[in-house]
Amino acid sequence: MKLRISISKTYDITALKLVILGLLCPFFIQLTQAAFPLRCDQILQPSSQALEKLQQEQSLNKSFAVQGEIDRLLNKGGSCGLVCAINLIQGLKVSLGFHPQKNVQEMAQHLIQEIPLVANGGMTLSSLHSTLNFLLKSYVPHLSFDIHTTQLKLKETIENPHTTFGKITLNKIRPKPNEFKIALIWTPAIGGHYVLIKSVQQNQVSVIEPNHPERLSEFTTTSFIIEDQNNIEAMGWIPQEGNILKFSNDIYYVVLSVTSVKMSAKPIRPESDLHF
Repeated sequence: MKLRISISKTYDITALKLVILGLLCPFFIQLTQAAFPLRCDQILQPSSQALEKLQQEQSLNKSFAVQGEIDRLLNKGGSCGLVCAINLIQGLKVSLGFHPQKNVQEMAQHLIQEIPLVANGGMTLSSLHSTLNFLLKSYVPHLSFDIHTTQLKLKETIENPHTTFGKITLNKIRPKPNEFKIALIWTPAIGGHYVLIKSVQQNQVSVIEPNHPERLSEFTTTSFIIEDQNNIEAMGWIPQEGNILKFSNDIYYVVLSVTSVKMSAKPIRPESDLHF
């Protein structure tokens, strides 16, 4: 009987300790977060890996926006810039350890309501900056970012704020682990087109193509001189076999600009949907 009493008392005391610990746990977690806030470099998944993960899961989760679907929300179509901006946000959230937004069309509709000019399609670099700023503040409000564009200066180039004019090189288009990049490319066949850069390996560029973000889209880089633009040295992208854009090898894309969204080291607090 004494043995039973001893066990019962031990069990009651242990249970009481567990209850007290459970009540105090949330307090200690909040205290720890206040004293040691999370930083983006502590939970960061490299941007290329985050985009690759979303690309592999596209057939199931539809986390990437698709240009054909977003075009229907605009007055004149041409949503490649908007789609790239939305897909950048999705990759950014995953790289920080958050779940991507569940409905990309709602993201587009929200943006169109707040910035009606987006509905006209054909996004300029200035509009791309405004779009990225709005989406970042709306969907990743706990972190600060630097947005900057490097642009090839042509005779007809329009001056834009937050833009540096200069040569587009592999280093300019290669994303660092804590940044995402959108390239504006041009070819006589389709004119201007935005793509989200996934990775750069040697002279091979892999991108998330707005029309078919689930497919592999790769280019080989080359350089050439644009004779009618004061002999400016430019970078060209030649589509690889299997790319969704079918052109002969003598037709390539000219890289007109690269817009970078880089995460700062400002401390952040986790959202309710944070996962590890």
